[in-house]
Amino acid sequence: MPQLTALLLFAVSLISVAGSQLLFKTRMMQIGEVSGSGSPILTGLSRLLVDPLFWVAGLMVAVGAACWYSAMIKLPLSFMLPIASLIAPMTAIGAYFWLGESLPPEKLAAIAWIAIGAVWLGYLSS
Repeated sequence: MPQLTALLLFAVSLISVAGSQLLFKTRMMQIGEVSGSGSPILTGLSRLLVDPLFWVAGLMVAVGAACWYSAMIKLPLSFMLPIASLIAPMTAIGAYFWLGESLPPEKLAAIAWIAIGAVWLGYLSS
């Protein structure tokens, strides 16, 4: 497998996992709190299990894992793991734009530090 293919698989893995988290959160917010008779956990779970977008989010996790393991064949873990830490900032930024979550300056500063550190460690290991 060429290096470029491995890098593309790695990028798909990161984007897929971050996107799945946003989709899971969206679906769970739309289902909301479950009340009434019976177990709220079982009722909520039964609603999720019949939700097609919940299954799409699960498929995104599976695709992300498959791409990750495929990229591992060619890329060193000392490169992949620091860069994978970008999933958290990607998800936080996505939540800001997609879900309307707050992103105060302190969180933006933390995201910047994570990104700088991840890129730096990834660069050092390449």
